[in-house]
This record gives sequence, structure tokens and C-alpha cells, in this order.
Amino acid sequence: MIRLLRRYSRILLLLLCAMHTYAQEAGKAVLVKGSVVSENGEPLIGVSITVKQRNGKETYNASTNERGVFQLQGLKAGAQYDFSFTFIGYEHNRVDGFIVKAGEGNLLLVRMKESSHGLNELVVVGYGSRTRKELTGAVASVRSADLMQQPVTSFDQALAGKMAGIQVMQTNGAPGGNVSIRVRGVGSISAGNNPLFVIDGMPVTNDTRNASPGVNNYQQPANPLAAININDIASIDVLKDAASAAIYGSRGSTGVVLIRTKKGTAGKLTVSYDANYGIQQVNKHVDVLNAYDYAQLVYDGHNNAYLDAVPTGKPTDPNNVRPRNPSTWIPPQVLPYLAGEKGLTNTDWQKEIFRQAPMQSHNVSIYGGNENLSYYFSGNYLNQDGIVINNNYKRYSSRFRIDGGSKRFRFGVNMSPSFTDNHLVNAEGPWFAPNSGVVALALGYAPIFPVHNPDGTFADSVNVWGYGQTNQLNPVAVATLIKDRMKNFRLMANAYMEYEILSGLKYKISAGADINTFRRDYYRPSTLPIPSGTLPSVATGFSNTDQYTNWLTEHTLSYAKIFGKHKIDALAGFTAQKENQEHNTLTAINFPTDIVTTLNAGQINAGSSSQEQWSLNSWLARVQYSYADKYFVTGSVRRDGSSRFGINKKWASFPAISAAWQVSNEPFFKGVNAISSLKIRSSYGLTGNFQIPNYGSLAQLANYNGTNASNSNYILGNQTLVNGVSVVTPANPDLTWESTASFDAGVEIGFFKDALNLTVDFYNSNTTKLLLNLPVPGISGFSTYLQNIGALNNRGMEITLSYNKKLGKDWSLEGNANFSFNKNKVTRLGPSGAPIIATGGTGNAYFITKIGEAIGSYYLYETNGVYRDKADLDGSAKTSNPTYVGDLKFNDINSDGKIDANDRTIIGSFQPKYIFGFSNTLRYKQLDLSFSIQGSQGNKILNLFRRYIANVEGNFNNLSFVKDHFVSPDNIGNGYTNRANRLATGGNGITSSWHIEDGSFVRVRNIALGYTFPASLLNRIHLSGARIYGAVQNPFTFTNYSLFNPEISNRTDNALTAGEDYGSYPLARVYSMGLNITF
Repeated sequence: MIRLLRRYSRILLLLLCAMHTYAQEAGKAVLVKGSVVSENGEPLIGVSITVKQRNGKETYNASTNERGVFQLQGLKAGAQYDFSFTFIGYEHNRVDGFIVKAGEGNLLLVRMKESSHGLNELVVVGYGSRTRKELTGAVASVRSADLMQQPVTSFDQALAGKMAGIQVMQTNGAPGGNVSIRVRGVGSISAGNNPLFVIDGMPVTNDTRNASPGVNNYQQPANPLAAININDIASIDVLKDAASAAIYGSRGSTGVVLIRTKKGTAGKLTVSYDANYGIQQVNKHVDVLNAYDYAQLVYDGHNNAYLDAVPTGKPTDPNNVRPRNPSTWIPPQVLPYLAGEKGLTNTDWQKEIFRQAPMQSHNVSIYGGNENLSYYFSGNYLNQDGIVINNNYKRYSSRFRIDGGSKRFRFGVNMSPSFTDNHLVNAEGPWFAPNSGVVALALGYAPIFPVHNPDGTFADSVNVWGYGQTNQLNPVAVATLIKDRMKNFRLMANAYMEYEILSGLKYKISAGADINTFRRDYYRPSTLPIPSGTLPSVATGFSNTDQYTNWLTEHTLSYAKIFGKHKIDALAGFTAQKENQEHNTLTAINFPTDIVTTLNAGQINAGSSSQEQWSLNSWLARVQYSYADKYFVTGSVRRDGSSRFGINKKWASFPAISAAWQVSNEPFFKGVNAISSLKIRSSYGLTGNFQIPNYGSLAQLANYNGTNASNSNYILGNQTLVNGVSVVTPANPDLTWESTASFDAGVEIGFFKDALNLTVDFYNSNTTKLLLNLPVPGISGFSTYLQNIGALNNRGMEITLSYNKKLGKDWSLEGNANFSFNKNKVTRLGPSGAPIIATGGTGNAYFITKIGEAIGSYYLYETNGVYRDKADLDGSAKTSNPTYVGDLKFNDINSDGKIDANDRTIIGSFQPKYIFGFSNTLRYKQLDLSFSIQGSQGNKILNLFRRYIANVEGNFNNLSFVKDHFVSPDNIGNGYTNRANRLATGGNGITSSWHIEDGSFVRVRNIALGYTFPASLLNRIHLSGARIYGAVQNPFTFTNYSLFNPEISNRTDNALTAGEDYGSYPLARVYSMGLNITF
């Protein structure tokens, strides 16, 4: 018995000691370590980790280092913690209920699955982020990896075809050139249609697109996004529906693009180097006539002009017996070509202005930190020659970011200075525009003349040719001799501080600034003649400076709490944003020498300066509620006050509500094996558009009345002329925002454990209070009055299908396909509903905006082949001009027996019926092969340049198909190309459906092949990562459009006259190789 008591006593003593030891260890701070890797075992750098203690207030934050390792100091032994792992491009992962042990045995290994837009993917929304399963609106996303491997100047070029409902058009192929983006169609007639870009919380302005305009109205606007380094971007999310964009209120109706840049991670210092080198070439050679075919066209055109004037004449008649009209004479320069002599000059002017152009980019990123402070620094250098001679673009940019804090306090600073140096060439616009569009000149210039004279000077043959030929400048001389340089310095900076007042309740203050300074210096030397002029010409120059200073302050209060199955996130805030603009310009003439090109060397003959300003104050609120991860509801409202609008309409509210049901989380759905997730969502909201002139609501004064600069001057009693001012625009105190009410319904379905995902959205958006300049009675002293009268509708459907699956041990396949259908229709215009008729690049190129039709439809005569014979001519309607057999034939739309302005009709629109995109990546072990495709179908293009290069007159070189023109009733050619005639007859010179072409296209945007070196090899040479790749950008474009780019629109920011091609800078095909190394 005593022995038994002793045994139990010893056991009890041991238990007491153990309990004492546990009591001592419990609550002690211990270290928890872990690794985060991909499904392939590769370490993931920069994963954000949030740890919350159960039944406690403590929250810890960390991130993985260059080896995917994290560590957390200070967790309590014996306590339970919930771990949350988020990383852009990967599904959100959790480890819940982890019990921290005393000692060193707290190790975690977490694997994260690459997202194919899965439910747990982290998505950035306005003023926060959500997992995709919690979203109740329509948001499209692009990961950083989807943007890389593409040799582009600006990241927006890499977005083409990536997202449903987002139309990305690269209308200009110049380095740093314009990119036009439309979210769910065209939403305004006269206000802007560009989306709002928000970079790290800072809404940036589109106003800089109009900075430092040149002398050519056809020149595409500057791209304000070209200064941003694509290597710095972590993610891009596009808010498409009103429920998502309403938090940005008066700027949300055209969509919101949220860009988040990279930040530092906990761990030792890591260095990443990216290099890319490429060779560019023009992606198409337009098929024009060679010198011999051109000579024949000149001969036919001049002869037919002669025979029309003298029906008894013969084609062989010499010039001295022909009328005193040079257009009926045969230029002697073409006679050797007609005789078939060999070895004559046959200049391919496209080859003379286009070149193989190198481009290179180098980027260094340095990042690291610890649990309390992380840092990220990057530097980028880009040097890109344009494919047009004498064109070059350089960019120097950097970014510096610090994020830090403790358990309750966080702060961050993000600065990004950049400098671009752009040597411009006037490639856009027709041959006659000021300084003449170089590409248009190259297509229309006579191939029978050389580039240079025997003495090495530029040949000026066509400009002084005569014989009824149109005077044109040598395209190589125009590209080479003019100096046009634009420099831009940009500083984007923002900072924030955040403090957790109570558990889940946080106050955040942030401030940001976006400063843009532009300078453009231009000089046209005396060695370049003006059209029809001789040398030396009068040298001219100008210098423009523009500065945009945009600042923002924001105060937000957020609250997040989980109550059992209930989860609530609330946000309230106030923001204030203001922009100041300053513009100065000076011009000079009569430079004594072309050596000194600064304006002080010439005679100042004009100048101006201006200042503008706008401001926006806003209150905002949002509440997001979910129950049991099945039911989600979001409501938001923003109230904006803008300086741009009338005194009676300064403020407006933009509410939105949305809901979603995660059907697959319901108990009754558990037996459905093929469908792994199913969510139904719907939203409705109001957004606005404030992209109008800064002082559009005010009566403005000027020293001219809109037509005559001297009408505001007056004479005092002493007969002294004094400058005066007069009211040039009437005030409208009720001018306010265009407002868009949008309904969206969507369904998201995941199949086979979310390996295959389908998203379908239906939307219907009605925009009211459209801003229109309406005619007013002349007695008012004004011609038009800006008012909120008009409405339009955009409705459509979007389909996205994505696939992400491992195929055995070594293979994996990831793909995405998206289709978007949008129908644009005007529903109301002014009090009478009268259509808006606008003109394009020439007076008879008409566009119409009409109730029941799309904005900016082409409104032209409709051709019906050619008059085939005299009977066809006599029995058909004709214009009032003398008309002959072989001239273009037009449809008599109103059946009144004549062709006049009443026969114009709608001939399509620049807006496509649908757009689509495909992308795919196939991986085998360390190899990966990817491609992306973009397409547009049903859009039309007004190829206005066919007025010259397909006019069959012989005064310009022509597209090669005109060889098959009408010759006689026995030889009608292709049946739709009129006869040759230097003096156009009938309706041959009228802009008509003859100038409309199908703009549908399918473009392979990118093909890339890469190899990622395995970790086992890299560890031996002390590298964390290494990858090489080769890529081809724009290798193939399949289209029936005859010129360079089916995405062209000379006036991208004018919805009333979009879709015109009057000469454009072609896109480049780029062959490149790249290297990524991480130390």
C-alpha cells in the first residue's frame, strides 16, 4: 500500500512540475517561421501575411523574403492564430486555428495556387481590396505577369484583348504614342470617353493628353501613361459597372482603371535586373503602283481629261495642240516609262521613310525590409527609335517606396519621378497639312523621282513639277529637316498614415501630387520649301511650355468586423482634389540662319499664355455585408462638388447597390460535382462624367467675337484704338454632370474544381443630361449654347472563359478567351430631336449623330459600282456635274431621279459589333510558350486618304488595285473603280461609301517563348531567379483594310467624328529578347 502511494505521489509530482512548466511557458513570446511556395515548389516573394489572435486584439503583419520565407516574432505560446496569405495573381490561402507551441517547433509550409480568376483571388476595388468571391460588381483584372514579355513603351498597349468589355486601340505606332481605351462602349457625345486612371490611390488627369500641341491638327495626343514603368506594376483592375465605379462618382461613368504598384517585402536586400532588346520594323507595306504603272495612270488620266474637253482629239496628240490646261498635257517625265525603258528611277518611298529600328529597356529593382519596415526602389531606362526616320523616344524613370509601422500604426511614402525626351516626326495627317504628314507623302509621292539630287541635296521634283500635278514635298526631307522635340518631367508622389483606433476601426490620411511639365521646341528650316514654293523658304519656329499640378488629400475611416457568420466592412471619407494648368507659347519667323534655332535668333511674331484650374470636393461612404460566405450586399454613395459646373448644380450624389449569391455554398448544391462554384450577382448605380471645359458654365470674355479678332476693339474720343473684350460664350448656371444609370447582371461558374471558369455579364446603361452645343437665335449674340439635353443607351453582353490546369507532372495549361458585344444608340437629342451633322477632315466627309443610331455614324453618298455604258448612264440618277460612262454610280436614296445632298445615308460606324481576345500559356517543366490575340469585327473606317491615293487621277501615286479601273464598256475592270481622269467628273470627287472600308481585324499581339532556370541550378551560383525569353509583338494582322492600321482614328477624343484615316503612323512588328535575373 505504501509502495503504491509512493508511485502515485511521484506521478502527481511529475504532473505538477509539468503543469508548472506549461504555466511558465504559456504566454511567452515565441518565433513562428514558414515558407510560401507555388504549386511547383518555387518560392513566392512578397506574399502578404496577416495573423490575428483568436479571442484577442493582437494583429501581426509580415511578408516573404527572396526565398519565400517569413518569420513572426512575438506570438504567444499556447494561443490560437488565424493566418491569411494574399498575393496578387494567386488565390487567397488561410491557415486557421494554428496553436503556437513553446520552443522552436513552429514551422509552416504554405502552397499557393496560381489564380485563373478564382474565388480567392485578391482584387483591388476603390479604396480597398476584396477577394473575388466577395465581389458584387463587374471587375476585370490583369496580373503583372500578363503584362511582361511584351516590348511596349506604355503598359496600356499590353492590355489589348486581355479583358472583356475593354476596347484598347493603339491608334498610333509612334514611341510613346496614343492609346485609346473604351470601357463598355462610347458613353458621351461631347464630354470625354476616356476612363479614370487611379495609380496607388491617386486619380490622375487626362488633361495632359492636350499638352504642347503641334502645328498639325491631325497629330495624335500625347499618352499620359507612357511615363509609367511597366515593371513597377503589380496589378490592374478595371471597374466596369456602376456599382463598382460609383465610389468615384462624377468620374466613373466611363470606367475606372485601378493600378497598384509593387512594394517591398520582409527579408534581406534583393536585387532584380530585367533587360530587353528588340528590333522593330513596319508591320505592313501598302501596295501602291510602281513607277511604270504610275506613269501609265498619269498618261490615262491626262488623256481622258483631254478627250473630255476635246472629244475629237486623239490620245497621241502632242501637248502643243491641246488646250491651255496643264491637266490635259502629258508630262514628258513619264514618256521613258511608257516606252518601257529599263533601269529608270523607281523609288519605293515607304522604304525610304521606314527603317529597322532598335529599342532597348533596362530595369533594376531593389527591395527588402523586415516586419516593421519594407522598401522598394526601381530605376528604368528605355531607348526606342521609331520606325519612321528621325524619330526617337527616351525615358528615364524611378520609383521609391517605403511602407512600415507597428501593430496599430502604418505609414507609407511612394515617389516616382520620370523624364521623357521625344524627338517627334510629323507622320500623321494628309499631304497638305501644315508640314505635311510624312506617311501620307510617302504613299502619294511620284515614284519616278529620286530622294536626292546628284549633288546630295534633297530632290524637290514634285513640288515644282507642273503639268497639272499636285505639288508635294519630298517625304524624306520633311522627316529629316524639321526639328521637333518634346520633353516631359513628371513627378508622382503620395504618402499615407493609418492608425487602428479600436479593433477593426482604422483612420487613414493620405496626400498625393502629380506634377507634369512639358516643353516643346519646333523649328522648320529655310532649306525646306513650302508647297508650290521655292528655296529658301521663311524659317519658322515655336516653343510651348505647359505645367499641370494636381494634388489630392483624402481622409477615410474604415471598420471591419466578423460576428460569427456575419462580416461587415464599412468605409466613410472625404477627398479634395485640385489641378492648376499653365500654358505659354511663342512663335518666331525670319531666322537669319538655320544654325541657331532658338527663338531669340528670329523675329517674335506671336505669343500667348493662359491659366486654368479645376477642383473637386467629395464625401463618400460604402458598406459591404456578407453572411456565411453565401450572401453579399454592397451599398455605396458619393457626393461630388465640382468647380466646372453651374452655380445651381455644383453638387450631385451617385448612389449604387449590388448583391451576390454564392449558390455553390448552399447545402443543396453539395451534390453537384461538375460545378465547383456558382455565383449570381446584380448591380444598379449612378455615375457621372465631368470631362468638360473648365469654364463651360461661365460667361467667358475674349478680345474677339469668335470670327473677327478686331470686333471687340473700340476707339476713344482722341481717336486712339483700344483693345477691348466681349462676351463670347453665354453662362449656364444649371450646367451639370452627364449622368449614367447602369444595370448589370452576371453569373460566375467554376467547373472541375475551378479549373474551368465562365463569367457572363449583361448590362444596360442609360446616359442622360448629355452636353450639347445647341443653336440659339442670332439676336442673342451667340451661335450656340452648351446645355444638358440628350440621352444615349449602351447595352451588351460580355463572356469570359478561363482555364488553368496541370496536365500530369510536368505540363500545365492556362488560357483565357473573352467576347464583348455592345450596342450604342442615341435616344434623345435636344428639344426637336434634330440630328447632329459634323464634318471630318474635308468639308464633304459627313458624320451624323441621330436618334436610334450609333454616335458618329458615317453619313455619305452610297456608290453602286460605275456607269457601265451609255444606257446605264441615261437610265440612272446623276449628280449635277457633267457625268460620263465609267464614273462612279450612286444610289438614289429618296428616288427623286437626281443625286444630291438628300441622298446621303448612314454607311456604318467606327464602333464594332463585337470585340474579342484570346491568350494562352503552355508550360512544360521550365519552358513556357504563350500567345495573345486581339480582334474586332463589324467596325468601318473612313479611309479619307483614298481621295488622293485611290482617286484614279494620276496626280498622286495610287493604291495598286486602281490598275483594274474602268477603261471602256467592253473593259469595265473590277466594276467598282471609276475611269482615270485628271479632272474628276460626276461624283468621283465626292466623299462616299467608296471611301468606307471594313475595319474588322484579327491581330496576333504577342508570341513568347521562355525558360526559367531551376532553383537547384541557381542555388549553386547564388541566384534567386533567372529567366530568358524571346518574343514577337504584332507578328500578324489579318484584315481587309488597305492601309496600315485598322485601329486608326485621327480624332480619338471626338466621338462625333471618330474612325477617320487621313494618314497615320503605322504599328511596328517587334522581335525581342529578354533576361530577368534576381540576386
